[in-house]
Amino acid sequence: MSEEACLALTAGPKKEVTGNPIFKIIDFLAFNADLQATATTLTQDACGFIKDELVPILFKGNLVPTTQDFYVGAPTLEWFNERNTPGIERIAFYGVEEDTENLMQKTMDYFIKGPNSAEYGYWGANADEGKIYDIFEANKLKYESKCWDYKLHQDYLENVWGCPNNGLFSVFACFNYSSTKAKKNAWRKGVDWFENVNDVYMLNIGALEMDWSPNTTCHCGWNPLPGVLQNVWTVYDGACTGDEFFCDFSYTQGTLELIEKESDGVVLAESSSNMPFATRPPVKLSNLTHMQVRNNTAIKDALTQLYNGDHGEFFTTNPKD
Repeated sequence: MSEEACLALTAGPKKEVTGNPIFKIIDFLAFNADLQATATTLTQDACGFIKDELVPILFKGNLVPTTQDFYVGAPTLEWFNERNTPGIERIAFYGVEEDTENLMQKTMDYFIKGPNSAEYGYWGANADEGKIYDIFEANKLKYESKCWDYKLHQDYLENVWGCPNNGLFSVFACFNYSSTKAKKNAWRKGVDWFENVNDVYMLNIGALEMDWSPNTTCHCGWNPLPGVLQNVWTVYDGACTGDEFFCDFSYTQGTLELIEKESDGVVLAESSSNMPFATRPPVKLSNLTHMQVRNNTAIKDALTQLYNGDHGEFFTTNPKD
């Protein structure tokens, strides 16, 4: 994701430089040094560095021993899952972010700053959208604005001057048509990234699945007068077997369905709610993300109910004076 982000978000700014007439003149005077290819190579190298070197360093701080104990098949996790604790009751509290439109931004905001920051106070990490969301929205608007400006200019050149198939009188007007179109397409890569990044993130954590339902049909027909009559096709479900009469081809089409699963932005609800040897039904905490649950009113209310005995006498705790 980091490499895709880098390539998509640098495409527009890079094209602003390489698509500039002055840059093209310098490239020409450099005796075909192909500075555009050099710029592309430098961008790819920089994005590769971010993916292979920088991101692993940034995320290394999150790989604490507790995290390592919870990878699939981890010995500590397996030990916990396989052992009952007679006499000790168990109940799972699990978070679900109901509004998934900006799930990645909401989740990352509390990972970067932390829900226990002093500005939140006790049980105060309740805001769904913070600085990360604001940064995303502001930059998305910038990319959309750039893309739209070049789109309007391209439309003007096409509709008013007939570019790119310009005549003699519009040759100067169409001089920068290809550059305008290239810049629009470059900024569009960034716009597409902003529009799709949340779905890509949800696919990565398993909160979004793609279900492809294929439908294959066998098309059979015969035309006694080619060029005069149209073929009359008969369509059968399933692929052609070779035994049908005048069957020309099998055709497969289908539907792609996106299936959302409940999660807290990191862990699927079906996993976090499924505590081994639980003695009480799991408790769903709505509208919060993975880290946010540590310090917001939803967990405060849930714990208050727990200690008040709403989930059994085992957990009952008398309040302090």
